Amino acid sequence: MKRLPVFIIFILISFFSYSGVLSAVRGEITDSKTKEKIEKVKITIESLRVKNLKYTVFTNKKGIVYKSGLQPGVYSITYEKKGYIPRRRVIRIGISETEDIGISLDPIEEVKELPENEIKKALNTFEKGDYEEAIKRFSNLLEKEKNNPVYYFYIALSYEKLNDTDKAIEFYRKSLSIKPDFTFSLQKLGTLYAKKSEFKKAIEYYERAIKGGEADADTYYNLGVCYINTGDNKNAKKAMEKAVELDPNYSDAYYQLGLIYLGLGNIDKAKEYLSKFIKMDPDNKNIPTAKAILKNLK
Repeated sequence: MKRLPVFIIFILISFFSYSGVLSAVRGEITDSKTKEKIEKVKITIESLRVKNLKYTVFTNKKGIVYKSGLQPGVYSITYEKKGYIPRRRVIRIGISETEDIGISLDPIEEVKELPENEIKKALNTFEKGDYEEAIKRFSNLLEKEKNNPVYYFYIALSYEKLNDTDKAIEFYRKSLSIKPDFTFSLQKLGTLYAKKSEFKKAIEYYERAIKGGEADADTYYNLGVCYINTGDNKNAKKAMEKAVELDPNYSDAYYQLGLIYLGLGNIDKAKEYLSKFIKMDPDNKNIPTAKAILKNLK
């Protein structure tokens, strides 16, 4: 998900590496309605700091997944299974720990048995970057399975890739009409409304994503930026503090906290956060500004 500057920035979440000490994840995946175990759920475990560090595993017949040999750090966990709403969460794995990644998936109502190759062709078309064709293929799937929010999501994402923001918003909202707590669409709508400088609407969708309990540091950072743009420094501070709580290496959040505390008249805190920012990310484009502020505060 893209991060907003006091406009829009993309930065990865932190990952802590401890040489020689490995950890693991384990969990049970169940159907939220029947409580039955779900086998063959595709689970993608991806580091949000180290590029190309990604693992794909599947649940067994008992709905159990286990993956060892993981370096401690922050990971994105994505759960996917045909007939279910995909979910995503962000976890922090400690040293020599086995983190529980168990979760319940919501079944899609009125799922029809569509040919597997139709769905694969649509996904492959999207992944190849042929977004106009992807829109056509997912639209055809919707004719047979109209209550699948995932198809609306991919149509919206395709329009976003084609820089058609209004159409993207339209289809993200359609996915939410079926699945109101669909975190992927909530976060995307927050970002798109922020790009349009409609910060109050962006705040609404980010807050809804957070309420769903699956928000990451980027979501809190983006929410904080939106609050800054509406002049609400109190809530901006809360959001940025949550971002650095989730990701202690989130340099841009420290920079924003420095500016926020400066605006609130807390000079000592402003100095503290700006100094942390300069030390943490010396090549950041905002370093000259941070140094100039600190110089004037002496």
